[in-house]
Amino acid sequence: MIKLIISFSPSLLFLFCLQMLDSYKLVKIKTVALLLFLGSIAAMAAYFININLIGILDIDVHQYSKFVAPVVEEILKASFIIYFVLKKRIAFLVDSAIFGFSVGVGFAILENIYYMNNMGEVHLLIWILRGFGTAIMHGCTTAIYSMIIKYSLERFHKINLIMIPLLLSVPVIIHGSFNSFIISPIAFTMIQLTLTPLLFYIVFVSSEQQLKSWLELSLESNHELLAAINEGMLLETKVGVYLQTLKNKYSPLVLVDLLCYIRIYIELSMLAKGLLIMREVGINNTIIEEIKFKLDEIKYLGKTIGFTGKMAIQPIIYNEKGIDWINDLLGKSRAT
Repeated sequence: MIKLIISFSPSLLFLFCLQMLDSYKLVKIKTVALLLFLGSIAAMAAYFININLIGILDIDVHQYSKFVAPVVEEILKASFIIYFVLKKRIAFLVDSAIFGFSVGVGFAILENIYYMNNMGEVHLLIWILRGFGTAIMHGCTTAIYSMIIKYSLERFHKINLIMIPLLLSVPVIIHGSFNSFIISPIAFTMIQLTLTPLLFYIVFVSSEQQLKSWLELSLESNHELLAAINEGMLLETKVGVYLQTLKNKYSPLVLVDLLCYIRIYIELSMLAKGLLIMREVGINNTIIEEIKFKLDEIKYLGKTIGFTGKMAIQPIIYNEKGIDWINDLLGKSRAT
């Protein structure tokens, strides 16, 4: 029982602290539970892949753990992060830290259960190192990758598909260094426990500033664009000029649907930002009757304009957080 507590509690406690630091509570407990589960799925997949690859490559287990296992395991954990980033479910850097760390902790929990059942009686120090070292390492490597990917998206407004595997080298190198015992496990654990809280604190402070800036600037620009649409003055804006360039590519009916999609998207975005501002000043979310209708309507319009239509309007809504994230945030407000 003591081994179980020691191997699980440090990473789960650290994850709990990350949740508490997120003043806007953008990542719900239900989502964290899902991410922990997905991390455990990655661990199961890694087990079967590693067992087979060791035989195929005919390599020593210790060499495999240094050079191959980190690649396999980091790819599996990162695959879920890539999915959520591409779906725009991760809105801010603070979200990416929690998403990544949760997946990594889920991986470490199942891995520790496996070792607990197969290592037999070992010194308590081993479980302390697995709890404070290995488990935290799994969470940190995936969190670092998640933050790098999210930062790249925020900076360049798109994801370079070539950079996705290249950036994966960062967590792979950290993971490989840990497995290679370049420095002693105790020293690595102490360094990790010192630097990790500092790194996450810097990220959280930066993310809070980014979020406040996004709320202030985007809310004003959204209001101006929505007013131009409602007053029939859209053609006089940069957005209107851009939409006119699409006349030869889409039929008039599709262009109308594109405009409706943009209008509803902006309205939903403003509602989401309004709810975040209410949270900041301590006001509980209230039921908004129009939310469900708007979410259903934009889902329908998304099907009618198709993938190419959504890509065509990306230059207009590139700095927004994605309909999936807005849907999560506003959808939860309906139940409160």
